[in-house]
Amino acid sequence: MSAQREIKEMRVGLCAELKKLGFKIDDLRTDLQRDLKAFERRLTIKVGVLSAISVGIVAALVKLL
Repeated sequence: MSAQREIKEMRVGLCAELKKLGFKIDDLRTDLQRDLKAFERRLTIKVGVLSAISVGIVAALVKLL
């Protein structure tokens, strides 16, 4: 009987640990999504600025040549 009781206790403990890990994984996923959105915004701004600069350079070159 004590072996079965120990197994049940271990199972309960494992279930609790798995739930904790599940919550941690969900938190990490949320943090990662937020960080990726911020990175996407920054990257979009940088690409837009580079595009505007390149258009300006091309326009200046066309005018000079």
